[in-house]
Amino acid sequence: MRIGVAGPIDLRILASRLPSIDVGRGYPFPYTAHLVGCLLDRGHEISVFALDPESSATRIVTHGPLTAHIVPMRPRARDRAKDFFRAERKLLASEMSRSQVDVVHAHWTYEFALAAAASNRPNVVTTHDWAPTVLRHHRDPYRLVRLGMQVSAISRAQVLTAVSPYIAGKVQRYYKRQPHVVPNAVPQPMMAPPSARCGGGPTIVGAVSASFDRLKNTRALIAAFASARSSLPDGSRLRLVGPPFGPGGPANEWARSRGLDGSVDFIGEVRPADMVETLDSFDVLVHPALEEAFCMAVLEAMARGLPVIGGRSSGAVPWLLAEGECGMLVDVMYSDEISRAILDLAWDPPRRFALGALARERALGSFSMDTTIGAYERCYQLASRRSVPPGARRGSRRAITSE
Repeated sequence: MRIGVAGPIDLRILASRLPSIDVGRGYPFPYTAHLVGCLLDRGHEISVFALDPESSATRIVTHGPLTAHIVPMRPRARDRAKDFFRAERKLLASEMSRSQVDVVHAHWTYEFALAAAASNRPNVVTTHDWAPTVLRHHRDPYRLVRLGMQVSAISRAQVLTAVSPYIAGKVQRYYKRQPHVVPNAVPQPMMAPPSARCGGGPTIVGAVSASFDRLKNTRALIAAFASARSSLPDGSRLRLVGPPFGPGGPANEWARSRGLDGSVDFIGEVRPADMVETLDSFDVLVHPALEEAFCMAVLEAMARGLPVIGGRSSGAVPWLLAEGECGMLVDVMYSDEISRAILDLAWDPPRRFALGALARERALGSFSMDTTIGAYERCYQLASRRSVPPGARRGSRRAITSE
């Protein structure tokens, strides 16, 4: 099948499959690149439709069954939001229309999904987040624009999927439809046996996040670790991974100004190729986000055999952790609850190892890439059957019903 994959994608992960050109970093999200790799391995021809703020013109790169359409994106979010990403949507839709793909799979219900709807190609749209929740925590014009785009994208999708039952419930509640639940899957590099961890000695607490904002709630973790530090085994550290968490970055400055930076390693961004080694250096992963539609950081930590401390009311996090059977669920609004959970696991290695083993078993058993790809392949066939004939009116809400 000839499949178009549109969405944020870390093009560096596909560099080995596109050796003829330096494709750059793109508009990054590692998971979509892993998905493309698996689709290629199953014998499909893939066209990637990506945005890149460092490109000034559209580039098309082909190597074997993979073609990348790299479309320029205006660097400033304000400029993109003013016209609802019109320039980006137009370029993406043009590339999709000119391609020979049988179906376009758009990730996120924003510019990529709206471009897919305008391309007159059969489309599958995956809902990765819930814009009303994001807007509640970020009350700014940009998120308001994104909310409007999500409403339009969902209403125009031919086949709609959601990455968790939590998100499916949101869509069903507000749009009276039942989307297909197709969860994200464990990327292949994460499936290798994890490195052995020591039972005694210092405890390395880790966190991975792309943002240092109210929704991700990392401030509560920093405060919790500072409170627990004197009661932890000697040499214990908190390691923060992600773009805002580098030395001298916003998280480092916030913690330093409050005297909370003791025994904290501000790692910053880690290359996707190094993420396995990074996770294997942790003993516990804490994910204090207030809401998650899915959360790849939690799933990848589970796949590496890490016990996870997450929020009991944080969207899909309890579902990922099997309602606490393979992790600890706390009220992440209170840093003292996070502190107690860290101390509990730090001083109880057998429990830590048991939770980590259960987490890995669940990750590999319930979130396999084969299962996810198979579900998407069925959605692609369904979208092809639902394709709107030329001249027919698009955008009916009937298009998102499930069979």
